[in-house]
Amino acid sequence: MRTSTPLFITLGVFTLFLAGCSNPQAEIQAALAGVCSGQGASQAAAYAGSGVHPIVLFGWNGEDNGWSDDLPGEWNPGSVEETQLVACVEAEEEASIEVCQYDGPDITRYQYEAAVRLVEARTGAVVAATVLMGSEPRQCRQTEDYDLTRLAGDPVPFSAAADWLRRYAEGDAAPVVALAGPSDPG
Repeated sequence: MRTSTPLFITLGVFTLFLAGCSNPQAEIQAALAGVCSGQGASQAAAYAGSGVHPIVLFGWNGEDNGWSDDLPGEWNPGSVEETQLVACVEAEEEASIEVCQYDGPDITRYQYEAAVRLVEARTGAVVAATVLMGSEPRQCRQTEDYDLTRLAGDPVPFSAAADWLRRYAEGDAAPVVALAGPSDPG
């Protein structure tokens, strides 16, 4: 004879199993969620010395950034107490770089950009800030399709962020700079 375990018992055991597990990345993100708005996390490590300075990325809204999973493994902190830096990545925007005029509708060329602030996790002080750029769109041609009104380059690649962050995440700690406020891209 065939018997089955009731579903609610199986789900209950699974729920108890999950309750006993901890997610270090979720704990780190929860503890550091206010850093991009200038609130330091006293349990975080100071940004000092040489070697690797563990870093966490947050999006403009204080949540996980899509690039977080792309960080080199050695940059990822294992706990809040190991975290020294938080990169605050603003929402990517399109910047108009040129308007090509035609007898018909004009064509606007756009380049993507994303402002990034690097903040010391413990104090909330800005370490550095930059604006990263995506690729430029192709040039306007002498003749274009009549219904074409925009040309856009590629979004900002993670490699641009990694190249900029590398000097802060690896090597000697850089001095902290004082900017006007937590949303000032510098």
